[in-house]
Amino acid sequence: MSEAAVLERSAWLFEPHGPLSAAAVAGLRDDPRFPQAIRTLAGGMLALYRGNRLLNVLINDRGRMIIGYLALYLHEGAAPDGRGSGFGVGQLKALCAAAGIASPGRTVAMVAMMRMAGYIASAPAPNDRRRNILVPTEKLRAAHRDRWKSVAEAVRVVNPDAAAAFALGEPEFEAAYVRRTAGCFLDGLRVIDIVPDLQLFLDRNAGLMILFSMLLAGEGDDTVPPKRPIAVSISAFAGRFGVSRVHVRTLLRDAEAAGLIARSGDNHSHVVILPRLADAARTFFATMLLLVAYCAVEARADARRAD
Repeated sequence: MSEAAVLERSAWLFEPHGPLSAAAVAGLRDDPRFPQAIRTLAGGMLALYRGNRLLNVLINDRGRMIIGYLALYLHEGAAPDGRGSGFGVGQLKALCAAAGIASPGRTVAMVAMMRMAGYIASAPAPNDRRRNILVPTEKLRAAHRDRWKSVAEAVRVVNPDAAAAFALGEPEFEAAYVRRTAGCFLDGLRVIDIVPDLQLFLDRNAGLMILFSMLLAGEGDDTVPPKRPIAVSISAFAGRFGVSRVHVRTLLRDAEAAGLIARSGDNHSHVVILPRLADAARTFFATMLLLVAYCAVEARADARRAD
């Protein structure tokens, strides 16, 4: 299937009555509770982040998370023989390559690291115990469940009814939620297509976490994102997120060159988030909150039908 055809499959999300319509995004951005939702989601993601130099060298944060998610997706019903069937390395390689996430070689390396870390394990195939398959472990599920909890808390700020759909801990719901969210991604939905001004941060190791940190760095009486200058520490970012100071310095320099931030003070110790980046960040959070709320509600309905 061509790239245009794949993108067309997800276009309905943005139709006038779709969950990610321009009116829905604008309405959420104007909601007085929206700044608190940003604080909740960004703060939750920062609290969960674990910097790992080796994994960051292998693949960026976004790719690492998506590979783990696609492993769950393959296990939870993407295969023809149904839910809980596990998957082979070849299946995951093909899926990651088709989605443009990672090359086959990088996927194999990531699988090896996930096995060593206890996120994926070998198991006999359900229909042929002489053949081994790979299955997600509870450790991988728990890592994603922690993310989902943070997402649900952010959704609760602006949409308590949708947040109530997050039946975390219920296997049928979690499997359906994985299928719904991964399905949107595999149908062509890409954040970068919605907010291209965030590509610089999305494509760099720890880039999104550095952006989240800056968004939350304003004083108590400032807006979110902050309008006034914020203090930044390159060494603090590097230490917290497991990247080099050169990496952080380059990211901030490139963001300034792109017209996203302005730096000032001795050794560029302060940053102003410029309107272009602030606008992209608001659209990013609004889109993500609307998408996960939609997927949670639909997954809850799917789980009930399965029961």
